[in-house]
Amino acid sequence: MEMNHDERALHQIEEELGTTIYPGTEIMADVGTHHFVKSSAESSRVLVPQPSQDPHDPLNWSPFWKMSVMAITTATSFSQGLGPLALAPMFPQLMESFNSDLAGVVQFIGICILVLGFSNFFWIPLQTCYGRRPVLIFSTLICLISNIWRAVATSYGSYIGACVLNGFGAGPAETSQPEITADIIFLHERGAYNTLYFTAYFGSMIVGPILAGSMAEHIGWRSFFWLNVGLLGLVLILQIVLLPETKWHRAHPNEAQVAPKTDQKTNELDPERLVEVLQHENIEVEVASDQDPYLHRGAPSKQQFKLWQVDGVTFKSVLNSFWIPWKMLTFPIVMFSAFVVSWTSSCFLTLNLTQSQAFAQPPYNFDSQTIGFFNFAILIGAFIGLATNGPFSDWISMRATRKNNGVREPEMRLPAMAIYVVIMIIGNFVVAFGYEYKWDWRIIVIIGYTAAGIQVAVLPAIASTYAVDSYKPVAGSIFVSITVNKNLWGYGFSNFITKWVDGSGFIKPIMMNMCLCTMYTNMVNVALIGGTGMVGSHILTSLISNPAVTRVDTISRRTPPAASGKPPAKLTNFVSSDTATWASQLSSLSPTPSIFFSAFATTKAAAGGFDNQYKIEHGLNVELAKAAHEAGTKVYVLISAAGANKDSNIAYTRMKGEIEEDIKKLGFERMVILRPGLIAGTREESRPLEAGIRFIANWAGKLHSGLKDGWAQEADAIGKAAVNAGLKALEGDVPEGSEKVWILAGSDIIKYSKESSS
Repeated sequence: MEMNHDERALHQIEEELGTTIYPGTEIMADVGTHHFVKSSAESSRVLVPQPSQDPHDPLNWSPFWKMSVMAITTATSFSQGLGPLALAPMFPQLMESFNSDLAGVVQFIGICILVLGFSNFFWIPLQTCYGRRPVLIFSTLICLISNIWRAVATSYGSYIGACVLNGFGAGPAETSQPEITADIIFLHERGAYNTLYFTAYFGSMIVGPILAGSMAEHIGWRSFFWLNVGLLGLVLILQIVLLPETKWHRAHPNEAQVAPKTDQKTNELDPERLVEVLQHENIEVEVASDQDPYLHRGAPSKQQFKLWQVDGVTFKSVLNSFWIPWKMLTFPIVMFSAFVVSWTSSCFLTLNLTQSQAFAQPPYNFDSQTIGFFNFAILIGAFIGLATNGPFSDWISMRATRKNNGVREPEMRLPAMAIYVVIMIIGNFVVAFGYEYKWDWRIIVIIGYTAAGIQVAVLPAIASTYAVDSYKPVAGSIFVSITVNKNLWGYGFSNFITKWVDGSGFIKPIMMNMCLCTMYTNMVNVALIGGTGMVGSHILTSLISNPAVTRVDTISRRTPPAASGKPPAKLTNFVSSDTATWASQLSSLSPTPSIFFSAFATTKAAAGGFDNQYKIEHGLNVELAKAAHEAGTKVYVLISAAGANKDSNIAYTRMKGEIEEDIKKLGFERMVILRPGLIAGTREESRPLEAGIRFIANWAGKLHSGLKDGWAQEADAIGKAAVNAGLKALEGDVPEGSEKVWILAGSDIIKYSKESSS
């Protein structure tokens, strides 16, 4: 979390809230005796991160300095992104100038995309170690030089070289602004500012073809790059004069307190912990206060206008900056964000690469200027996204935070994606089928291109903000991971799309990209009760390892084994021995779980008799199922028992049958019931007779699986089958006749567990 608390204070807050605080979880309200700095004297909104009592802290800067920094940073993103990918409308002129075919000039874009992504392995270590200011200044200078080269190049090879240099220089356009936003903007405002970034960056790619097409048509394609030279020169002057350093070390309460410096080292060795806490004895530390005399009144110091910051930089810190982006790609949250950004950006890239191929041919026969002007529709869409998403996603997350007693989770902004995913799908359908069947250009441009502009300003912003909120101290490394992933895909896509369209038409490549995008923006959030039991612990392990699941919320009396020590980033655990609080906790989860798993059960001995067992097991399962259904959960997965029947003469199977029937009546979209026989495996508590039968089952299975599978199943297999069946039910992939209630027993459990492992 971004709030700096010592271990004792953090433990007290966790006890007050009754929840564990994981990376990315933030406290947005006062808790007990813990009071925090608010956004104003009249507001109850807690600021995250908490600003220090230093006038030079970027979080304390006045609105003038914050807006100046954001304006110059946005201008940098726009100016660096304007030229590299603006070539589509001038393809005919470039083919003539360099005696090349269409596939050859498309490579000007492809090679630039590839170099642009990997260049950040150079820029981000510099940005992390030496500051944001020198990186923006020197990268803008390189972009200026490369655009001069592009304007004067006379051969194909020379122009390719200019594209490579331009791609290298433009790398910070994709990574610096989000990190600067995290440096100076509070958490509750970041959604709007990250949307501003994506609107500016992708807006430059939209405006670029508009200008390029018109200038190429009337005064020659080289004039466009001279325009870039002038714009980059102006931005470079503004950076030198008005852009202070925003990198700031936020001291942990357990660190020795020294005078704040902007160039102190931030340790990034472990993204799960992110900050190395130095323990010191007998050293006074600054006491947290709920008042900040410099909030909204601060200003940068002269030190922050130095060309670079060098104190605290070590060779090890530089090496870590190279390594962290690769490690971050193994984190499910970052992987999710990287692929969402990749494929939503590729929806826009598709238009950039295919507009000349579609509209310069019969029956349209449009010239370069007209094709360039079509990009105004994408630009209008981007502005619609900017105007709607920032306030909307911040409102969604703040609303969920209030419902969650002032505790914010990064996932709380993800529900805002839903409406924009629908817009993305509509836009891709209109463009693909419009191109293929030669629809009226107005339909393709007004609907398809506008939808593409809306989604490219919004979906990457929400996904990347989610990742940054989870791991803010490595925001720059996160954007390297995202950019490399995005640009590798973009390079490959640009290499093949022209020939693919020639061979198969427009529908297949565009729809393929749309389906990938839809798949990743519809990742699954789940909730689980009973995660500490024999089957439940295997369900939890399977959920954590499944890449289709982005978040797992568990509710239990004690911490599940998978949540002990350093829990996975996607796991959030609510622990309370008071089961009366479980339903309200489940109702407050945001985003709402798509699937609710229940492996909750108890024994007659543990409950103190069958009557108590029935009250606990039946009562809690049904109560939580109601809470999940009312919250909007679509699929309910229940671990029941073989022979479950509400009319059974055996009390245990009758209880299981009544639980099934009462939950069926709630009306979930789909319900999955697993009825395992004897549960094989190692159980913490087991009666002698039960342990003996389990021993026989295990040996029978070693002889041949057929001797065991029909009447006994491993707990691991039940867990895998439950997760696999739950995900299939969410997609509607259920056997015929099981559309509402799908029951798995015996060999079905084994079948779906093996399918899960394949």
